[in-house]
Amino acid sequence: MFRNLTKPLKRWAFKKAKKYTYYYISIYNKKYIIKYLKKINKIAILKNNINHIYLINKIHNIELINNINNYNNFDNITDILKILNNYLLNSSDMLYYDYEIVYNFAIYIYYLKELNKKDIGLDHSKVREYWLKRGPRIFMISIILLVSNYILYMYFKKIDNNTNNYLILINIITLLLSLYMLYYRLPDSIESAVARTTHDYYVKYKKTLIYNV
Repeated sequence: MFRNLTKPLKRWAFKKAKKYTYYYISIYNKKYIIKYLKKINKIAILKNNINHIYLINKIHNIELINNINNYNNFDNITDILKILNNYLLNSSDMLYYDYEIVYNFAIYIYYLKELNKKDIGLDHSKVREYWLKRGPRIFMISIILLVSNYILYMYFKKIDNNTNNYLILINIITLLLSLYMLYYRLPDSIESAVARTTHDYYVKYKKTLIYNV
């Protein structure tokens, strides 16, 4: 009986966590794709390479970035290259085309997407940690604390109706805020993990950019 009640709740929790994982992967992938383009553009400016600056500015297109970022079925680097090359072929002067820049950008995106696979399974462990294990314990302790505080206050002090209503309302508000904080511990944790993964990848890759532009 208890299992029949908890099973739908677990399914909902895992589904919700998975959505949060994909949501934050999309946000941070986009962030570090843009940071990559800004970095190679900065290097091109320092080298005063007009062709590279023009090409990078063409690639730095939000619609293109969103298209690549939201597509998760890349089997290899060639798939990304096709999207990039088709976009450049249709929107810019190919005299400014530089295969090395486009290829390195495709490599960066491909391995960023590969890295995301490590975070996709993150939702299961995070749900168990924050919602199925810690959450109920912390919530029960909060209830016990608030109820105990109310009972003890009523026992040791004489209070009027207004004070009684105040205590009830403040305890309800505290309980709701506790629920709010418990709920958002999961997405906050998922976001932190995804942010760290993508940031570490970018920082590691950034060190090689000076040699690739």
